[in-house]
Amino acid sequence: RINDQDFERTLDLNLRSALLCCRAAGSHMLERRSGTVVNIGSATARRGGSGLSLYTAGKAGLEGLTRALALEWAPYDVRVNTVAPGSFPDPITAGAEGYRRTVERARERIPLRRVGETREVGLLVLYLASAAAAYVTGQTIYIDGGATL
Repeated sequence: RINDQDFERTLDLNLRSALLCCRAAGSHMLERRSGTVVNIGSATARRGGSGLSLYTAGKAGLEGLTRALALEWAPYDVRVNTVAPGSFPDPITAGAEGYRRTVERARERIPLRRVGETREVGLLVLYLASAAAAYVTGQTIYIDGGATL
């Protein structure tokens, strides 16, 4: 069951916070007529998951926000994209046994047969923020080893 408090907290964390950041930073970028926003989404926005309805809705909303802002801000040469990571477990927070199980499941379920490394997300964000991606806007790029295919 979804209660109002969970609804507000989850959407605040996964959608409203990004909107507020875009609004705050975007005003400066629009004034300068230059800039790049890279939102952090989740592959869950595309595939959903049992018990993840609010999280999925928030991250799917973020993808919609990204597309809308990209269209609105393109005339000002401000680009907006989203990076949507899949499975990036952390051995410290997951614990040794939890991490081992996640790695095993990835070998079976993820087409690239492994979990992601956080460095890979950082490199994708770096690319999108760079001049190399000057013609990329309004996109959600799933970095998930092919899990959403």
